[in-house]
Amino acid sequence: MKSNFYFVRTPLQYLNALEARNTDNFQSDEHHLIVLSDFHRTLSQIESILEYDFWKSVQFPWKEFSKSKNNPLFNALNVFNRKLKLDKILYSIKHDDLIFWGNIHTNWFFYLFRKTKSAIYILDDGFVTINTIKKTDLDSIKTTLLSSKIGKIERFILKLNFDLKWDRITFYTNFNLKESEKKNYLHDYSYLSKQFKEGNKTRSIFFIGQPLIFQKMMKKEVYISLIDSIFSFYQSRNFTCYYISHRSTTLDYIPSHWLTKSFNKPIECILFDEQIEKPEIFVSFYSSALYNMAMMDKNSVYKYDYWQFDESDLLNFPFEAIQEVFGFIQSQPKTKITIRHKSAVND
Repeated sequence: MKSNFYFVRTPLQYLNALEARNTDNFQSDEHHLIVLSDFHRTLSQIESILEYDFWKSVQFPWKEFSKSKNNPLFNALNVFNRKLKLDKILYSIKHDDLIFWGNIHTNWFFYLFRKTKSAIYILDDGFVTINTIKKTDLDSIKTTLLSSKIGKIERFILKLNFDLKWDRITFYTNFNLKESEKKNYLHDYSYLSKQFKEGNKTRSIFFIGQPLIFQKMMKKEVYISLIDSIFSFYQSRNFTCYYISHRSTTLDYIPSHWLTKSFNKPIECILFDEQIEKPEIFVSFYSSALYNMAMMDKNSVYKYDYWQFDESDLLNFPFEAIQEVFGFIQSQPKTKITIRHKSAVND
C-alpha cells in the first residue's frame, strides 16, 4: 500500500500540500498530514482551514512544545522530544512512498533526508522559494543552519552532516523558473482555484502586512510612514483602506488611525469564503500572498498592487533578493498585477 506524507509548518505550506493532495499525479492509497509547528497562531490558522476528510491521518506531534520558554537547556531537551515524536512517523515511511516537506533550510529536513529513502517534494513557502530554487547550495544552507545557537544544538543532537543528493529532491512550485537546474514540478493552483467564490466587493483596499519590523528588517517608523503614504494614495481615490496583520506579529505598533481587519485564516483563504466582503484591490510590499491569490483568481476578479521601496528603507535584508522577486513578477503574464514604486504616491 503506497502512502504520501505531507510535513507542513505554515498555512501556505498546508495550502500547497492540499493542492498536491488533489493532483492526479500524486494519487495514493493513503495521504497523511503532519503539522510540524508549535506556534499557536500558526496552528490556529491551519486548524481553521484543515479539511480532515482529505487525510487518512492528521498529526500535530510538536504542538505541545511552547516557544515561550526560550533557553538553551529547554531547547536541547525539546530537540530530543521532537526527535522521538518524529521518529515514530519516519519509521512508517516506505521506500516507494512520497514525502512532501515544507522547508529545506532546517536541520530537520537533513534529518528526514538521512532517515528515509523516498522521493521528496519541497512545498512552496512563498517568494523565498524563488531564491531557494535558483541559488541555494549546500554552503548557503550550512551557513544558515549554523548561524543560530538552536541550529548548532539541533545539529549536534541529531548527529547530522550536510550530505544531500539533489536528484532525490523536486520542488513543488507555482513559480515558473525555467532556468533552474534543480528539478521542479510546476503547478498553477488548479484545485484551489476551483474553490474561488467572488462574494461582495467594496470600494476598499486590503493592505497585507508583513513582519518586517518583527524580523528587524525595517524600522518601525519607516514601515508606518510607507504604509501611511500608500493609504493616502488610495484614500485620495476614494478607497477605504484596511490593514491586515501578519500572523507572526501583533497589532501593538499599528497607529490608531489605521482601520484593521483580522481573519483567523490565511489571507488567501478569504477568496474561498463568499461571506467575507472583499476589496477591489489587494495591496502589499513583496508578499507572496498577492501572487498566490492572483494565481487562484483565474478570471482576475480583483486587482493586486505591489509597492516597491528603496534599499535605504531596509536594515539588514539583501535588497537584491527583493528585486529578483519583482523581476519574476514582471516576467509573468498576470494582467491584474501592478507594480508601483513608493514615489508614485505623489502622482
